[in-house]
Amino acid sequence: MLKAPRLDHALAPFLGKENVINAPMPVYPANPPWTSKQGRGVYEIHVNNAGTVSEVKILKSSGDPMFDNVTVNTLRQWRLRHGPKIIELPLAFVMTPDNCRIWIP
Repeated sequence: MLKAPRLDHALAPFLGKENVINAPMPVYPANPPWTSKQGRGVYEIHVNNAGTVSEVKILKSSGDPMFDNVTVNTLRQWRLRHGPKIIELPLAFVMTPDNCRIWIP
């Protein structure tokens, strides 16, 4: 798998300043090798009082089922200092045969 950058500072508008304990960005699996593609999705994250994610919904699919699946599984790992919250998070990705970039548009 490719290592994704941590984007805690980019998440502050969505999660609150210094609210992030753990918020890894999705990492698209390197196997099987992919061709060029791109997408943009919107995901709803439900955070409980303890700051753990209790539910993730796909509000708008990225158009790539693998990316959506990896994203939902990664967002379930998020931990915040404060809850409860419902967060609407847009994510975009662009892939070429040798690189994958994921960001918050």
